[in-house]
Amino acid sequence: MRKDRNFHFPSGIVSPLFMVSMLTFNSCVSSKIIHSEKVERIKNSYCVPNTHYDYSDIPTPVKNVDSLLEKNPVLLSKMSYHDLLMCNAIGITTFLLDFMQLQETATVEHKLIRLDLKQKITDRILAASNEILAISAELDCEGERVEQIASYIDKKNSKRNNRFIVASIIVGSLTTVGSTLADAKSGKIVGISGGLISASLGALAINPEGEKIEFYHPRNLLQPIWFDNDSAGYYPPALWYILNEKKFSNSGQITLIKSMKQRWWQFDFNGKPVPKTETLLFTSGGLYSSENLHIRAALINQLQSTVRSFHQDLSSLTLSLRKIIN
Repeated sequence: MRKDRNFHFPSGIVSPLFMVSMLTFNSCVSSKIIHSEKVERIKNSYCVPNTHYDYSDIPTPVKNVDSLLEKNPVLLSKMSYHDLLMCNAIGITTFLLDFMQLQETATVEHKLIRLDLKQKITDRILAASNEILAISAELDCEGERVEQIASYIDKKNSKRNNRFIVASIIVGSLTTVGSTLADAKSGKIVGISGGLISASLGALAINPEGEKIEFYHPRNLLQPIWFDNDSAGYYPPALWYILNEKKFSNSGQITLIKSMKQRWWQFDFNGKPVPKTETLLFTSGGLYSSENLHIRAALINQLQSTVRSFHQDLSSLTLSLRKIIN
């Protein structure tokens, strides 16, 4: 009796292997861009202030503080150099000098002037505190927005990865069955083919390209920090001065902006950001992966922590002023 040397895969095995092969191919070609009603509601920032901040009447900090102190050495006898920098930052140096010059006089007119100067100093401290709170609130809102959409994509990717893992297990099982039913030569073909598909699915589950989403931030508070230029005027003059004055850093050698950027380079970009990622994070946004969303959230949280820490400087200044203007 003549034996047929041509082996035919059982239809129950060929069909699933073919379907899984197509799934693997389609998954490797490109990542899916998410479009849904949920995404449309959040992809454009709702954290932007609904009014324009007018800082035109706020005194601009003096860049050369040393020259200011040389003309008015009495300031250093009353408070620390750090507190004097804060006075300069929030624009109360002139008010404070005028108050101290009138402090020894007892006329009614001078008392009224001192009261007016004291009110101006108090108003500026309150305004500076509100400026810190406003930027912190915007950063907090934007950070929550980023984390919310990142969590949404993570869940999508988790379901996708689970499908790859299940498919890999099914392919492995079908490969084992096919290899058992086939002859030696065909069994090798089934084993190799099934093994390659199963390995590909496993690789996608371990390191998937993942889904992406459109995410925009035309008013990007990270942009002035990264490019060291706030031409758009996102930050109040006092905050921008503090961020760019070396003496406000613990080392006193570099500005707070450069210190933040060094941490970002080292911990968030592993030494050097990819140009495409740099453009995405620090301009107006675009197509985000889950990984880039998590990076953006981390940068925003770090910046928010730095801005909030300026309340410590205001607290120190307030304690010093109590000894002078009370």
